[in-house]
Amino acid sequence: MKPPLVSAIISAYNSEKFIKAAIESILNQSYSNLEIIVFDDISTDSTIPICELFLNLENFRLIKANEHTGNIAKARNYSIEIANGEYVAFLDSDDLWEPDKIEKQMKYIEEFPIICSDAKIVDENNKILSESYFAKFGYINDVNLERLLLDNLVITSSVLAKKELIINSGKFSEEQGFFAEDYALWLNIVKQHTIKFISSPLIRYRRHIGNGSYVYRAKLLLESIHLKNLFVSDKDIKLKKAAIKSIIEIKTELTGIYLRNNMFRSSFQNMFYVLWYFTPKLSVRYLKFYIKFIYLLLKKLFIGVFTSKK
Repeated sequence: MKPPLVSAIISAYNSEKFIKAAIESILNQSYSNLEIIVFDDISTDSTIPICELFLNLENFRLIKANEHTGNIAKARNYSIEIANGEYVAFLDSDDLWEPDKIEKQMKYIEEFPIICSDAKIVDENNKILSESYFAKFGYINDVNLERLLLDNLVITSSVLAKKELIINSGKFSEEQGFFAEDYALWLNIVKQHTIKFISSPLIRYRRHIGNGSYVYRAKLLLESIHLKNLFVSDKDIKLKKAAIKSIIEIKTELTGIYLRNNMFRSSFQNMFYVLWYFTPKLSVRYLKFYIKFIYLLLKKLFIGVFTSKK
């Protein structure tokens, strides 16, 4: 008897450098019953010819968009709709699955309708930069709403879920487009279900120039704040505190990003929020932040730097 079919979904755009390795990491899975769906968003490089090399495989489908949208949520949602599998799993075109990923996750699928895992961080040449994406968090238990508000512990390339659950939870947010579209979905899911977290790194998350720019990071953080703000007035005090605490952490990071790129007005605005909500006030971290705040305030008063760059 065949095991349940899992549909592996890849969204691609100008991914010629990594797409072949991504597809092969699915083909090399120890779990046997898989179909692969690659949705290409009108690539202008060699992505499509590379994918066409796999069209002789019965379990491989290549979907070409009618027009380029740049909306990864739409690409994933269409692929989910046409998927034949009872379960769906996602892989960004620059990431890789470890050979036993699906096999390990399927062991928990009856108890948990959605499962994710830790990841190794690799560079463009697949050199390991870190053995754990979430090392700084220590031990991570299964993920509920409060925990997910504190930190997004779900890497999309690590997710295996029941197709029905993804659809019933609203699928990926097409309004978010390319930034935090997945986080919006996970937040919807954990309102009703716990996400199983496997501490073993079952994927390789690739860090490279395209996903490492400060502009990309800043946009992602801003969209995350937007989603967390929906819980700031929540009646559940635990959820409210988790949301505010997380927003403080994000705005602290944004302050650093803006400072390094001479975006002083944006940095000042984020600092003000952190200083207002941060507790405890009597701490070394707060004092350091306060000194930075005074520094920017003096620049505003005496140098007029706010008029130089928005």
